[in-house]
Amino acid sequence: MERAVVDHTRGARGQGAAAQNPLTVMTEPCDGQVGTLLPETGNQVEPLVGPGVEIDEYGVDVGHGVADHQRARPSDTPHGDLQLAGEHEVVAHQGHRTWLWHELIIGVREGARSRQTALRDKPAAGDPVMQINTVGIVGAGLMGSGIAEICARQGLRTLVAEADEEQLAAGRRRVAASLHRARERGKLSEEEVDQILHDLRFTIDLDEFAECDICIEAIVEHLPAKTELFARLDRIAPRHAILATNTSSLPIIEIARVTSRPERVIGTHFFNPAPVMKLLEVVRSIATSDETLDETRRFGELLGKHIIIAQDRGGFIVNLLLIPFLTHAVRLYESGFATREDIDEGMRLGCGHPMGPLELLDYIGLDTALFVCDSLYEEYANADYAPPPLLRRMVAAGYLGRKSGRGFYEYESSPAD
Repeated sequence: MERAVVDHTRGARGQGAAAQNPLTVMTEPCDGQVGTLLPETGNQVEPLVGPGVEIDEYGVDVGHGVADHQRARPSDTPHGDLQLAGEHEVVAHQGHRTWLWHELIIGVREGARSRQTALRDKPAAGDPVMQINTVGIVGAGLMGSGIAEICARQGLRTLVAEADEEQLAAGRRRVAASLHRARERGKLSEEEVDQILHDLRFTIDLDEFAECDICIEAIVEHLPAKTELFARLDRIAPRHAILATNTSSLPIIEIARVTSRPERVIGTHFFNPAPVMKLLEVVRSIATSDETLDETRRFGELLGKHIIIAQDRGGFIVNLLLIPFLTHAVRLYESGFATREDIDEGMRLGCGHPMGPLELLDYIGLDTALFVCDSLYEEYANADYAPPPLLRRMVAAGYLGRKSGRGFYEYESSPAD
């Protein structure tokens, strides 16, 4: 049974309203047929396209421009609009103007060969999983030194790189002090400490990372610095190596795009202090392969971490939930609604949190928290993520929390290197 309708999409594609052709609607599909809209164009029969293919016709970059226009307007939607279009444009998937089509990524329809996706082909059963033996950590700060310690504790050869000898020595002291505390508490023996220190190697020569199976970046939360580093790692690390970033909020795909192996780039968000905190937030970008995800998950489990998987959107899982909680606490204190002690004790004793939100901000670092707030607000344009004025002014004054000796609370001294 058939009836004629009009194709209203052709005018939208720039072919003019006069080019409308009648369509045949298969209201009662025959055997082996699917009910659909089919244009009557002589001997050719084309199914009407879905939204994914339609975006490809226009170009994903055009869709992203529309999304930017929408995000510029106030919205109650906390997670923004058309995030997928933005991610596609970043990796230069611009519809039919490139040969890597939108539908090949998200599985809208088959491409030249039968597959559900072009970027996420799952390895066949029985395929060997890469064995990680050597780990490279870039950055010997609080996070980098902590990650290096837990890798060496598991018997992995661990390289730690820093920009200069002074920062490298500070990182070495942090690891030694942490291991000393573990030995005093009976968690490690003298022999174990010696073996861990033997498995650690500190260097200022990034070229030594040519032997690493996974490289983990733990430097400043600054996108240009990270992309510059990943471009170097891409040239140095072997082709099989995973390139991981410890970012807590930056888009993984923005980092992956500067490499020749975006499918091998992934987020590994450790939590501070890394030797103590059990969680590892693994973040896959739109280009990360299933193989990379599986290998990273196994690596995290080897380190004794509990793995959660997040998609590549600002804040991932933890910070997307945590930041509004922290900013609301600052606003309560800023407005004079409650004292800092009452705010913290209310959440600690009333909700069972190990520390209150203002104390936690001091521990995180107010400058770090401000950066994450700015990053999330830029992506989502939601007031819950906007940094409170007090937070911005405290950072400007140098009140950064524990590391500076003063934040929402005062401390006798900043933590020693």
